[in-house]
Amino acid sequence: MKYDFLVVGAGICGLSATSRLAIKGHSVLLVEQSHSIGGLCREEYYKGTRISIYGAHIFHTNDKEVWTFLSNFTDWDYYTHRVKSFCNGRLWSVPINYAELSKQNDWQEAILKSNLYSDYSKKMWGQYYECMREEIAARLIMKHPFENRYFPDKYQGVPANGYNHLFQNMIEMKNISVNLNYNFDIEFVDSSTPVIYTGRIDRLLGDTVLPFMSMRFEQEIDGEFPWSNEFGVINFPQDYDFIRAHSSKILYNQTTKHDVIIYEYPGQPGIECYPIIHDESKKLWKDINQELYKKHPNVIPAGRAGKFGYYDMDEAVRSGIDAANDAIKLKGNL
Repeated sequence: MKYDFLVVGAGICGLSATSRLAIKGHSVLLVEQSHSIGGLCREEYYKGTRISIYGAHIFHTNDKEVWTFLSNFTDWDYYTHRVKSFCNGRLWSVPINYAELSKQNDWQEAILKSNLYSDYSKKMWGQYYECMREEIAARLIMKHPFENRYFPDKYQGVPANGYNHLFQNMIEMKNISVNLNYNFDIEFVDSSTPVIYTGRIDRLLGDTVLPFMSMRFEQEIDGEFPWSNEFGVINFPQDYDFIRAHSSKILYNQTTKHDVIIYEYPGQPGIECYPIIHDESKKLWKDINQELYKKHPNVIPAGRAGKFGYYDMDEAVRSGIDAANDAIKLKGNL
């Protein structure tokens, strides 16, 4: 069967692109190399407990179009994310909540910034935040100092029935076909078919030169979460080998008897999660992207891996929507 568009990768970006195209009336083939849709936002269940197996995912955005788009496929449990960091034997708010500091707080603030931000950055990325690119460092120090919300965005929440349910709803259209366990090869694609590609573009060209940081995720079934019975996500910039842990039960306010603790170990063999962005790697991506365009002008990179950007979930959705719009324009010129 001939499809109007091909989307490669069934993470949140690829799903958004696919849904956008289908809503516009086009036929879409969505292919995914793994056995399921959802990418790193995919969930599993253990004895009724919903588990975010690749770390906590709280959807937040100021982009009304993105929020409205996803709201076509899910209701929301409105949720305000609050994160604590375990430093010097106690929990501190992230970002720093100045109400927690003493009146003479200049020295305390300096120590906290070093502990919460510099140590975290060093453990996560191998370099202190002062040495990082501005757009990455800005994620670590958020400036709303007298409250303890992690995200200041207008729209925040988690899908009422889970991310898996949201993702399945996004592809429940007659003009969408999905192939899982699919090994994509660009050489077998008709050059007149626009392709939205959400994977690594260096691999598309047969190379693996772009740097990505891997994360190992470890599950503890029926585990204990001794640091808090109120806050579901705790950062550990100094203690332990893991940098973050979350309680599935607390995070999603579940009444289940069975908790599953997820630990995240940065820089260890596991899942490629984050592009390592610096001047050299950005230039390398631009060069590869130009080569891709010359060889395959029908391919539109999208998402965190495709665009080599440190995207939040809403930015990945936006990237998918924009890629779909670009693909529609491109189709008339192929």
